[in-house]
This record gives sequence, structure tokens and C-alpha cells, in this order.
Amino acid sequence: MTATTDLYQNLLKLVLPSELFDYFEITDLKVEDQSVHVFFDERNIKPTAYQKKKLTSKGFHQESINTSVH
Repeated sequence: MTATTDLYQNLLKLVLPSELFDYFEITDLKVEDQSVHVFFDERNIKPTAYQKKKLTSKGFHQESINTSVH
């Protein structure tokens, strides 16, 4: 990643809930004029409470785009 991408990634870690990064990692960041696109990949980690249970993936929702501007 470039230095600019690293800066955005560090900023996201300050803004987004820290728990998000326990189970997901940022795989790509695309910075455009008026937007930042963040791509996550789920880590293959079971929460502690579910370590002994068999879990089945049900997939994900469609991607979402947050266009909030403050």
C-alpha cells in the first residue's frame, strides 16, 4: 500500500469500531475525489463463546455504499 493508503487505513481504525478489525481486515482502499471505498475480508476466527460449536456461513448482504456527507 502507498503512504496515502496507509494514512486512510489508520484513520479508518480511529473512526470505525475497533471490534470490526478483530474479525475483518482491510484488503483494499480506493480513494477518489469525493469518496473512499473500503474493501474488507472476513478473518476465519470464531468468537470465543462459539469455539466448540459448528458454525455455518450464511453469506453476506449485498455491498452497501454510504454516501453521507457532513
